[in-house]
Amino acid sequence: MANLRKARRNAAPDLEVSRRELLALPARLLTQLPIETRIHVQTSGSKSEFVLSTAEEVPLAPKGSGVGRPCWFGASELDALVLGVEAERTFASDIRRFALRKLHERDFRVNAEHALDGADPGDDRRALTLGEVLEVLDLEITAIEVGPLTPPDVPALPAHAA
Repeated sequence: MANLRKARRNAAPDLEVSRRELLALPARLLTQLPIETRIHVQTSGSKSEFVLSTAEEVPLAPKGSGVGRPCWFGASELDALVLGVEAERTFASDIRRFALRKLHERDFRVNAEHALDGADPGDDRRALTLGEVLEVLDLEITAIEVGPLTPPDVPALPAHAA
């Protein structure tokens, strides 16, 4: 994962190496990376953009239409999404639904109950790579950023909110 730092410097070959490394990473380990990482993704065939962040505090969903600003998912939400995908209970339509809910309920945070939709994942769920999770969610990586986030111009939801 050392190449992730270089990806932020806009070096295209390093971004591709970082992308391949992230896609091969076991998805359950994403939020345990030693440095804050933000993965910008886009739904294929549309302009819906999301930021998957390993930080717990993320910017709130934008007010209004959300045009020009991606929807952010923080660390606990990523863990819930991975759990839901591995349990075969969360799909591409769900992440879009969660994003819409975030737009209308700015303090909404995806949790395991939302991602599992009442199912019990058990202990024998499939362990997927990040690439496999993104494929199920129909998401493609467009950018990778690492390091602390400069304060966004959108207020952040406190980590303790649920």
